[in-house]
Amino acid sequence: PVSPGTMGAVAAMPLGCLLAALPRPAHVAVVVALTGLSLIPVRAYLRHRDADDPQEIVLDESVGVLVALAFVPWTFLWAGLAFGLFRLFDIFKPWPVGWVDRQVKGALGVVGDDVVAGLLAGAVLLGARLLAIHLGL
Repeated sequence: PVSPGTMGAVAAMPLGCLLAALPRPAHVAVVVALTGLSLIPVRAYLRHRDADDPQEIVLDESVGVLVALAFVPWTFLWAGLAFGLFRLFDIFKPWPVGWVDRQVKGALGVVGDDVVAGLLAGAVLLGARLLAIHLGL
């Protein structure tokens, strides 16, 4: 009942660690597959609820953080930054996260805004990582 979105993202971190051991193409393929598969239970749950994005659904946050983690190596620093940025973007919903949240309905909307938040976090971290490499850090 406390911070369900954060707890959903935390629950996915061990899986993110395991996926990091895979070659990058396999890692990305598994995250894409999990994203698609997550739509099935979310769609089924929404059929019996009136809310657009019920707080008790946290599978979307789990998928979203896995998307962000796919952009960075598994170290305490990078995984922590991926988690933190994903949650920041998921909570504050900057464009395009907020647009997806408002405009896309159903299971695709529930999962979609979190995937976009993960992509946005991943893009920021990829840029930061490339900058760090360029600067020799």
